[in-house]
Amino acid sequence: MVLADPRPSCVIRVGYLYGPGSSDLKLYRLAFWMGRPYWAGPRKALHDHVHHADAARALLQAAARPPKSRVTYATDGHPASFQSFMDDFARRVGNRVPLHIPRIGRAFAHVVVAEEHMQAVELGVRGDAGPQVPGFIPAFPDYGAGLADLLRAW
Repeated sequence: MVLADPRPSCVIRVGYLYGPGSSDLKLYRLAFWMGRPYWAGPRKALHDHVHHADAARALLQAAARPPKSRVTYATDGHPASFQSFMDDFARRVGNRVPLHIPRIGRAFAHVVVAEEHMQAVELGVRGDAGPQVPGFIPAFPDYGAGLADLLRAW
């Protein structure tokens, strides 16, 4: 809809957003503490993970200096699987690596996992991200640096 509008616009794709205000990560932290497994998706399905502060900075830069491309990206350039991201997060909040709901359990996982989440972690990104927001350099060069910031803030 944004791209179909005649007014000047673009879409900034950022991937999975996380940061100190992430209510979903607070819920994952609780679930891991309780020993609950999660839907991790395949390790080969890579995703962009972008800290809230970096996403905000990218949007401000795009507003100040609009990209030439109608679809542009703000990423750290280091895609990682949702499984790698969440397992690292679990260890950083003091838990062992959490259990993953096995693929064979997909039909029953709908009881606790939304279909949209299952599809998102299974798809991943395809190849290199497209054109980046002009001048965007993430303050958190990878999700490890971003998770360290998140934990300091918590």
